Amino acid sequence: QKHWAKEVIQRTKKRDNIINTRFVQKKIKQLTDEIAALSANITDLQIQLTTYWSHTTVETTAQN
Repeated sequence: QKHWAKEVIQRTKKRDNIINTRFVQKKIKQLTDEIAALSANITDLQIQLTTYWSHTTVETTAQN
């Protein structure tokens, strides 16, 4: 997914507008889906980190 813009340009150079539009819409959907998956992963990691710090803080407080 690194060079998606280059792929779009190469694949749309010599095609008609209908095919280009479909291709670009498909590419946008792929990127949107990937962003959603990565966002969900980030949210999960944030929850894990918050849980970890909460437990660490409780344990530290209990030891004092």
